[in-house]
Amino acid sequence: EEHLEEEPGDTKARYLLARTLGLLGEMRGAKAEVERVVREDPNDLLAWDLLANLHERSGEHREATQAYVQVQSRAESLAPLLGIVRCPLYLGEADAALAVVEAARARSPNDPMTEYHAYQALRRLGRAIEAETAARIYLDLAAKTIEHADRVLEVRRWLVTQPSDL
Repeated sequence: EEHLEEEPGDTKARYLLARTLGLLGEMRGAKAEVERVVREDPNDLLAWDLLANLHERSGEHREATQAYVQVQSRAESLAPLLGIVRCPLYLGEADAALAVVEAARARSPNDPMTEYHAYQALRRLGRAIEAETAARIYLDLAAKTIEHADRVLEVRRWLVTQPSDL
């Protein structure tokens, strides 16, 4: 903070401060700092991504979606698309999430998280057969990686509870 008093235009230092505040759970301060970064440098992908993440963690899903759209417009990464999918799911807008899932599938057809979000959206829409297909694809793609362990267990539990004629 002392450095920023002397160099208020140092967007890298401001970004690091925002990130640190976010890690400490001081969301209001973190968002204020990173919003200043994106005002000063609207092409800063990391700042837009951090802003999206902070909004999402704060439950501000519409604002998070807007920030993820900014990242998506500047990057080829799949991550912002998956953020755009998560937000409507939290808002109960499974149709909107599913539309974004289709775009994510086109960009990266074998991504486990895309299939996980497809499963989530289809399940919420009551489309059990399609949800099962997405769940099984997800399990095939994700079962071998430790970072998916919690989700794999969740999906397997759901599959076991479904009628046998799926």
